[in-house]
Amino acid sequence: MLESATVWSQKLACDLIKDQFGDIVEKVLNCLVYKGKHTFHELGRSTGFPPAQLKNCILVLMQHNCVEAYKEDQAPPDPNKVAPPAPIVYVAVIDRIIQRLRHPRFMVHVRETMGEREEIILQALLEHGRLRIDQLLEYTAAREERDMDDARVDVDEALTELVQAHYVERAPLMGSAAMQAHASSASKRGTRTARPGSAAAAAAEAEAAKELAQQARAVQERFRLPANLKAVAVVLGKRRRGEDSGEPLQGLDMERDVLWRVNPDEFNRRFRHMLCVQLVNKKVEPAAGAVLNAILRVSREHELHAAEERSVPVSDSEIRTAMASLAEEGEPAIAAENVSPVLRLLMSDTSELVSRIGEGPDGAVNACANLKRIMDLVRLKEVEGAVRDRFGASACRIFRLLTIKRQLEQKQIAEMAMLPVKDTREILYRLLKAHFVTLQEVAQTADHNPQRTFYVWRVDIPKAVATLGVEVVRATCHVRARLAHELDSEKEVLDLLEQATAAASAPTASSGQRVSLTAAQRQKLEYIRRVAAILEMRIVHLSELIFLFHAS
Repeated sequence: MLESATVWSQKLACDLIKDQFGDIVEKVLNCLVYKGKHTFHELGRSTGFPPAQLKNCILVLMQHNCVEAYKEDQAPPDPNKVAPPAPIVYVAVIDRIIQRLRHPRFMVHVRETMGEREEIILQALLEHGRLRIDQLLEYTAAREERDMDDARVDVDEALTELVQAHYVERAPLMGSAAMQAHASSASKRGTRTARPGSAAAAAAEAEAAKELAQQARAVQERFRLPANLKAVAVVLGKRRRGEDSGEPLQGLDMERDVLWRVNPDEFNRRFRHMLCVQLVNKKVEPAAGAVLNAILRVSREHELHAAEERSVPVSDSEIRTAMASLAEEGEPAIAAENVSPVLRLLMSDTSELVSRIGEGPDGAVNACANLKRIMDLVRLKEVEGAVRDRFGASACRIFRLLTIKRQLEQKQIAEMAMLPVKDTREILYRLLKAHFVTLQEVAQTADHNPQRTFYVWRVDIPKAVATLGVEVVRATCHVRARLAHELDSEKEVLDLLEQATAAASAPTASSGQRVSLTAAQRQKLEYIRRVAAILEMRIVHLSELIFLFHAS
């Protein structure tokens, strides 16, 4: 039976919190993960912790964005009575906890695209969860070994760049639009769809429009700059356009009570767009990838969610303008006169990577990228690679054949794949056991006589993708457990190494205080370093696959 990815995601989230914050905080999270939302008193009864200790655990989890809190409205039992005060409930954010595996990837991306100072600010927010501007200033000045007054202007500029790029956002407050949107979405789980044309359907449409407006307000609030940072944004905009008039940025007094945090959704959006461009580069040509990159550049500013199924319609003139910006930034680009032919090539591709959405008033062609379709192809390529690595090239050939031909009998598969019938049967049943293919019975008679029944093999692509998605999360849990076991088994050698390093770095250490390692201990140390490096690289690769298979 196919396991649920949720079970392993819950285990992975709890393991990550346990490694970083300890058993006590992990017990509180475990209660929220496996039992759902809780109030403070319910958490106290479930965990058995005293109120002060429980409060500290919740504060740690909320500080690091692992738990969200919102007020849950309750209808009064008697309409004539005043409704009781809404209780505050706490909910674990499992997806955001698992994103902690990708923090190094976030830092590398910011360093490559923006600079080292932006990376320092991002690292501070990743390490501490939520920080005020004065705390970011203190952290950055200490890292750069500068005076805080000298670093203030640079930190203001770097933070403004990160907020404008949507990499950093305001931490939501209790009762804010973001929290209300979360509460409304949580309360609608399990609701049924009303019949079209009925009063309930009209009410549902009005509620959906209200929720959409609420989400738009939440997005606007998340990236709202303080009044004094807006002045920094204006000066930075003039500098980008080459209109720098030498306006000073000193004397800006920040809103000190605003907490900032990292926005992983924007990183996921950028990485998702990169995967789409890479697929088009390989499937069509690099020029088509440059056009898609320009489409996504224009569309990115108008997307409300990080996992939109389609980009907004973009005209070819907007693509040319975005292409010029890409060329200025040193990214792959093509000449303006080649945009229209490459765009027609993309729209005529049978994979439906880009669709034509009418024409504008000036006769310009409007096109949109089918992001969901492109990501489905990326996942399918990854599944094919997993089948090839696990079952061999012949199994991958059979898997691809079934994805193209939809469904075939065993004899037809053997003929088309040019394999012996015996080998084909063995491979098919191995793939069936691993849930990568399915077997369907097509009976010609009501008694299902085997002699008058066809047995066809087919690939259920969503099921195959879900299978690999479960295995990726499970493998991450197992690799992390193996790494912890290896480090724990050689704890004595690692402690000796730590003592030797501390003694060697001490300026007043005498020769009698120095710790030396034997040849056998050095050999064990070399082994654990090699094994730890391999396992850590595997965890990094698996975290990329988790993003691929569990991003919408």
